[in-house]
This record gives sequence, structure tokens and C-alpha cells, in this order.
Amino acid sequence: MKHNSKQFLALFMAASMAVAPVSGVYAEDQNAAVENTVNANVQEESEAEQSENASNVGQAESSVTAAGSQKENKAEAAGKGTAEKETTGSTQNTLTGQKDGNVQQQNEKAGVQVQAGTDTAADEDAKKNEALAKLSVVSGTTDELKDGTYKVEAKVGGSSRTSITCEEVEVKDGKATARIVFSSAGYPKLWVNVNGTVKEYEKRTDSVAGTSAFDIPVDINKEMNVIGYVEKMGSYTKYNLNINISKDTEPTTPAAPEQTVITGVSFSEGTELSMKTGEVKNLTLNFTPALSAEETAPDVTWTSSDPEVVTVAKSGTQAELTAVKAGTAEVTATFNNSEGTEIKATCKVTVTAPETENKTLTDGSYHVDVETNASMFKVTDCILTAEKGQMYAVITLSGTGYDKLYMGTAADAAKATAKDYIPYVVNAAGQYTYKIPVESLDKGIAVAAHAVRSDKWYDRTLTFVSSSAKRIIADGTYQVNAEAGGKMFRVVNCVMTVKNGQMMASVTLSGQGYNRIYLGDVNDAPNDENNWILPDSLLAEQYTFQIPVEKLDEVMTIAVHTTKSNKWDTRTLTFHSEGMTKIADGNNGNDSNGNNGSNGSLTPGGNNNNSGNTSNGNNSGSTGSNNGNTGNNATNNGKPDQESKYESDLNKSTARVNSATGLKDGVYTPDSFSWSGGTGKVSISCSKVTVTGGQAYATITFSSTHYQYVKANGNVYYPSSKTGSSTSFVIPVELNKNNTIVGMTTAMSTAHEIKYTIFVYIAEAAKANASTRAKGKEITVIGVNGSDSSKTAAASKKLDEVAPEIIGLEYQSETKAEHAKYFKIYHYDQGITLLEIDMSKKTGRKAAGKKWKQSSETSGLNPAEQEQAALYLNKVVKYLIVPENAEIPAGLDKEVIVVRQPADHIYAGNNKTISLMEELGQLDKVTAVGMKKNKCKNETIKEKMEEKEVIYAGTSGKLNYKKLVKNKCNLAILSSSVLPKKGSTKKAAKKKMKAYQKMTEKMTLLEMPVIVDRSKDEKGKDAKKEWEKVYQVILGCEDQSAE
Repeated sequence: MKHNSKQFLALFMAASMAVAPVSGVYAEDQNAAVENTVNANVQEESEAEQSENASNVGQAESSVTAAGSQKENKAEAAGKGTAEKETTGSTQNTLTGQKDGNVQQQNEKAGVQVQAGTDTAADEDAKKNEALAKLSVVSGTTDELKDGTYKVEAKVGGSSRTSITCEEVEVKDGKATARIVFSSAGYPKLWVNVNGTVKEYEKRTDSVAGTSAFDIPVDINKEMNVIGYVEKMGSYTKYNLNINISKDTEPTTPAAPEQTVITGVSFSEGTELSMKTGEVKNLTLNFTPALSAEETAPDVTWTSSDPEVVTVAKSGTQAELTAVKAGTAEVTATFNNSEGTEIKATCKVTVTAPETENKTLTDGSYHVDVETNASMFKVTDCILTAEKGQMYAVITLSGTGYDKLYMGTAADAAKATAKDYIPYVVNAAGQYTYKIPVESLDKGIAVAAHAVRSDKWYDRTLTFVSSSAKRIIADGTYQVNAEAGGKMFRVVNCVMTVKNGQMMASVTLSGQGYNRIYLGDVNDAPNDENNWILPDSLLAEQYTFQIPVEKLDEVMTIAVHTTKSNKWDTRTLTFHSEGMTKIADGNNGNDSNGNNGSNGSLTPGGNNNNSGNTSNGNNSGSTGSNNGNTGNNATNNGKPDQESKYESDLNKSTARVNSATGLKDGVYTPDSFSWSGGTGKVSISCSKVTVTGGQAYATITFSSTHYQYVKANGNVYYPSSKTGSSTSFVIPVELNKNNTIVGMTTAMSTAHEIKYTIFVYIAEAAKANASTRAKGKEITVIGVNGSDSSKTAAASKKLDEVAPEIIGLEYQSETKAEHAKYFKIYHYDQGITLLEIDMSKKTGRKAAGKKWKQSSETSGLNPAEQEQAALYLNKVVKYLIVPENAEIPAGLDKEVIVVRQPADHIYAGNNKTISLMEELGQLDKVTAVGMKKNKCKNETIKEKMEEKEVIYAGTSGKLNYKKLVKNKCNLAILSSSVLPKKGSTKKAAKKKMKAYQKMTEKMTLLEMPVIVDRSKDEKGKDAKKEWEKVYQVILGCEDQSAE
């Protein structure tokens, strides 16, 4: 009985063990908690803890065999990818036992999970091996799809509880890898049979919360299966996957061409380079392995260890080296390859002075340092003169201990006669000086010195240091050849002034590409603002800088600031003594202002000597005009003037002009003359136009005696006449067109070349055209600058009913406003548009009176800028909207506010402006706004403010000028709230107009045009909507509509 009881108990326990796993599976499927036994709970917690520990340890990879496991490192570099393990060998063990084998296999086929329960390690391995044996073989390749990434975002498998989606498939070299995601975080591992080898993949560490993501090889358009490990149940589940992509599908992201990994770099010229001072050579990189023609070379940084010896001007994979002075420096090229590894190469550059048998200087006199071999024989000064290949020096000794010198040794001196000795000459300071021959520089010259006290001869050596030679130039003004070193850095003209031995070069560059110069190391430049050299005028088309020069014929290393990129770079300048031409003697004195005289007539040969009114030349600022006027020192006497003497301009500072005209030969007085350029201290007038042989020659007069020449028509013209206060030139001009000239003045002891634009107007054709269009109505002429005061007054009081006649421009059409009352738009040739805005009607401006209309004492504006700022105070403000490459007649900026396109850094003062610009597709041009982010109604602008792409720069009534400058604002569109409201008190209106005046003066100084949008003051929706036309003109988008 006891024996039977034991058998019964054993049978009962065996039955319990067989049933338990099935119960567990059933509980899992019913989403019931697995709490059958304490052991089951302990086992589950232990496995969860082990899973967490394994995740913290990292992405271990191994190949599992029947005998054990072997690790294989295939995890992604970032540590986030799916780790891969391989399992090989046969699956010989069963999960539970032979009797339960059929049940187990049925569960697997049904896709149910097999619970580990409390099995031993051997049992666990057996279960896993048996599950892995059911895997189908996956090739992981495709010959139907192109290389690239395919977005799938579709469900590709799963069960009733867990879905499996495929986010994307990447195909590379014909191999397909899919990112599949389980909708549960409980899958730490996955197995795939890849070409007969079972590989284990671990969950990506960057899986989204609540999911398990894997990167696995897959078959496309073919069913495959995987085994997933359910961590909570400790079970292995098979899932079928179907990833379908049509073979005609193009990749969402095409495969990027594979970048060559550069492992080394060298120079074509080798690791050492020899150069002579002043020499320029290239240094070229060679990559190992070489890049294909389609690949982009890496961004290379070039540096010189000593810019005083060698400077580097980089250009991609090639650098331009300039040898500055004797010495050694290392030039290094550094970059990162496609894998982020730093690669560099260094070239040692040795610079030497050009070797000659006897080193001499070009003809002239020089200050030269002299080295000696004895402290008691010291040279304090030396003037060396070179003449026809021979050199001699006058040296000054520090004392009077030596009374004579001999060119040779002391032994030879003792035997020589008195006629071979060099005696001293006492200078004005009582010092002894000696005139000696100099065979060569930089070589020790043997000389014997006789000591007075000991009456003995001593051997001495004199070395004249070539690098210290500083040419002595007589005071005066010189045309000098200045050589620039470096990419995109070109000198078009250089005039040097010498005063008391000090040299100052007026250097004109080829454009506006560089706006600061620093005499020193490029690394010191950004923080040494006090020593920056700025252009003479930022309004000039070609910037001119005043640069002190210590020595001629020596390479100067300088730093230049690039206008566009806002970066400092290294360049060189060399001022050559050879070819220096003196164009004026040294002088002192200031410019004097000439007086403009009388109105003249158009009659050829007429006598135009009326006294007229006089005006001081410096009231015109940097622009000016003379309306048939002549200076009192250069009146139109009716006699033709001869063309000034000239010679060809080798620097080609100006182009040839078409001076041909249909006017009969004779003498004419211009109907108007306009000019721009300079600072406004000197005015320019035009007394007459002489037509000879069908060619027009203008007599122009500067109100200064310091103008030495004028460059025009590709030549250099010299004065035809000078008086006590002016200088006149007769030069060929193209009538009714802009003419560029360059005047050289020696005022203020420093020579300057100043670029001017002059416009000589003969009005017969223009007046005829204007009369035809006017049809009896009053017409404004812009560009005459006040020849008819009534027309000028009318122009500032009300909108023009007829398109104004703009001298030098041809009227074409009008954009009519059917409903709006506060603007007019007229179109001219070259795409230039005149925009007029009424700034007075229906405002409280009249209540403010007139006393507020005075220039601010603290505005900081020069006379020309004051005139421009005053244009904003007219009752009708006129704007000339000028396309980027269009050219306007000189002097127009005295009568209209010029707005240059493209206006692409716009301050928008209110939400209405922003909204309208968005409707016109021009929102990307807004870079500053007049409201804070929480008050902005445009979501795009709010996002850009969040990203700092658009800034808040104060309200329309209180602009933040510093922020506008930093933002590079080139146009401000303000709301009409800046004007006083109709019905305002005198005090309120006056305060508003004063604030408006102060604001427009500031904006004039900063060269930022201001346009006031008065659309809200219009009556009716149609009138308000018509302001869209104003925005189309300003923004250059007439072909776009808000509709």
C-alpha cells in the first residue's frame, strides 16, 4: 500500500508538471497575471532583473552553438543599433520531454508563447534551440530595388496582442535591412536564420518608450519568420513577416555616393620649400587615396607659424604663399576626413634674401642701419646714396674719439699716406661724420679707425643692413605703383604724400569687398578696434584707405576685413619706389569754397555774364548741382574752351565716354549740372559746354586750388586754369548721362583720389517730352534742383497729377490707384519707379506749426545727409525705387529718397505689414519686427523669433537702432502711428513730429530708408487694399498678388 501510495504521488506530480506550462500560456493569452506559484513569481522577477542587467551591460554579441556561445562584435558605432549574435548547430533538445513534444509543437504552430517556468539552464537551452529550429531561411538580399532608403510605415506581422510594423528598409549593395518595431517593450531579443546561420539581434537602445525596435536582414516580397523572446514570460515566439515593396518603387532617400575616407595627405611641392623675399608660390594638396571627380574636397584650414616670414592666402586645396622676410616658418594644412579623423600636413618654408655678388639698392637716398664689431665704434646715423650702380654712405659716429678712417686693415692704414685717409666732417650737432664707399650691403666691410688718444689704428667692420633701408623721399605728392598680394585683393590706384619724411599712401581698392584694414597680425585685428583703418567714404563705389608707409619696396603684411563674410584675412601690400612719379610739390593749406554765379542761356555762343546769386560750395554736401550757373571765376564768356592736356591713364580708373552729340558746334550753358561724391567740403560747377566737331566738352570747376588732376574718359587730365580759389578742367562728357570722374586733391597735406559722378543736362528733348505729357497741367521736374522754385514747392505739397519729368530718366507708365488717396506710382526706364506718399493729409501735422522743423544739433549728419533727412519732412515724400543694377543720374538723392533693391532685410512695424507680405509671398524678407513674440499674430514669424531668425527691434515709435544695424536692416516699413493724429493738440502734434524727425535723421545716418504705410488712414476696404500695389513696387514683386 505504501509502495502504491508512492507511485500514485509520483504520477500526480508528473501530471502537475505537464499541465503547468499549458496553464501559463493560457493565462498569458487571457492577459491574466501569472501567479500560480511562488516559484513562478520568483522566476519571473529573476528573469526581469537579468534582462535589465543585460541591457545595462551593453550590446554583447555572440554566436551560440550546442557546446556554448562565441562572441562577435557587430553593434552599431553609436551603441544604439541592434546587436547581432549567431547560433549554429542542430537543435537536438526538446522543450519539455518526449511525451509533451506534440503539445509543444502545436502551441508553436498556433503562435502561442512557451513559458520557461522554473526550468533549469539546460532545459532553457533546449527550449530555445527547439524554437530556433523552426526558423525559415532568409537571404537578406534583393535584386529588384535600388540602393537607398524606403519608407514603409506599415504593419507587417504580429499577433492579437502585439503588432509588428516596419518603419523603413535600407538597401545597400543589394542587401536589405529593415527597421521593425514591436508594439511592446517586452522583447529584448530577436532571432533570424540568415543563409543557414541563426543570428541573434538585441533591441535598439533608442527604441521609443513602449516599443521594441530591431534592425534585421529581410526578404522583400516574400514571407519570412523570426523568433522573439518574450521577457515577461521567458518564452520564445515565432512571428511571420511580410514586407512588400514594389520593384518599381523609387527610394525615399537615394543612397548617397560613398565618400572616400582620406587616410593621408601630402604636398605636390614636397615637405620643404625655398623662397626668396617677395616671391609668391602655390602649395597644393594631394589626398591619399585620391578623390573621384564627383567628390567634394574637405574644408581645409591653412595656417602659417610665422606670418612675418610667410603669409598664406587659402583657396580650397591650394594655398598661395608670399615670402615676406628672411626666416623659417611652417605652413600647415588641417582638415577632418569623412570619419571625423583629423588629417594634417606641414611644409617647412625657408625664406632668404635674393643673393647677388654685391647687394645694392636702386638709385636714391636711404636711411640704413649699420652694425659694427666694437662697442666703442658705434654708428648713430647713416644716409646711404645709390647712384648708377655705385653706393656711398655718410655715417655719423657716437663720439669724437676717432679722427680718420681708412678703407682696409689697420696694418695697411699705418703704411698708407694722408691722401688715402678719410677725414671727418663736423655736422650741425657737433658730431663727426665720414663719407665712405659701400661695395655691398649685408657684407662686413673692413675699415681701420684711428684713435686720437692712443694714436693707433684699430681694425673695425661695418655692415650695412639691407632690411633696414628706408628710402628718403622729398616732400611732395607721388603716383606710386602699389602691389597687392592675395585673392580678390586689388589696388586700382595709389597716391602717396610725403611730408617731413613721413609717407602716407591713399590706396583705392577695386570695390567695396573690404571695409577695414589693420596693420598687424590677423589674430589681433578683431580686438584692436582703435587701430582699424576705415574707408574715407562708405558711399564710394571703390573704397579708399589712408595707410602709413614705413618703407618702400618691402612687403607689408596686413589684415583685411571682408564686408560680406564679416571675417578677417591676411593680405600683403608693397609700395614700389621704381616708377614713382612726382605730381605735386609739398604744400599746406585748406580747401577754399568757390562761389556759384549766374543763370545762363542755351543759346550757342551767347554771352552769359549776369552776376546772379552766389552760394557757398560746402552747402551741397556730397551731392550738388548748378542750374545753368557758373562760378564767378569761370564764367561762360561765349568762347569755346580747348580740351585740357592729358595723358593715358595706365590704371584705367575710368572708361571711355560717348561724347558725340547732335547739337551744333558752339558754346552752351547747361540747363542743369549735378554731381555726387566726396564729403561736401568742395563743390563742383559746370560753366559751359563746348561742342566741337560734334563732340561735347564740359568745363568743370572745383572750388579748391588743391586739385592736381582729373581722371576721365580713360585719361589723366591736367588743369586748364587755376585762380586763387578754384581749379578748372575741360573734359569730354556724354550729355544727359552719368559720367564718372576721379579728382586728386592734396588738401590737408595728404593726397586723396576722390570718385565723383557728374551729370551735364541739356534740356531741349526732355522739355519737349514733358510738355506733351502735361497737357496743360503743372508738371514737376526732378533733377533740376530748384531752377523753378514754384515747381519745387508744388512737388512737396501735394501728389503729382502728372508723372514728374526726371532728368536722365524716360517716363513709361503709371500704376493707377482707383480708390486710394495717399499714394502715386510712376514707372521709368531701367525698371525704376517713383513712389509718392502724402504724409500730411488727414493728419494732425498742421497743428504742430513750423518751429519743430529744425535739424537736430546732435544728429551727427553732415550737410549732405541733413539735406537727405529733410526730404522726410516734406508734405509729400518721394521715393525712387531702384533695381539692383540700375544707374540713376547724379544728384537725384538730393530731391528723392533712393531705395535700392533688393530690400531683403526689412523691419515690419505692425502685424498688417507682416500679413500683407505673407500674402505676396515675401515673408522671408522680414528679419525684424515691431512687436514682441506674444503680440505677433503670424505663426511663421513667431517660430522664426523663437529660432532668433527674426528679432524684435522696438516699436515703430521707439526703434532699437543698434539691433537694426546688427540685423543689417535695409528698409523699414512703419505704421502711420508715427504721425500725429488728426485733432491732436499743438503740444502733442509737435512732440510727435519732433520724434518723427529725430527718427528719420537717425535712419538717414544709418542709410536705412523709411516708408510709412498709410493704408489704415484710407477710407473703405478697396482703398486700403490698393496699398498692395505699394508693397509690390517696394518688394519688386509686381507680378504677384495677394489674391
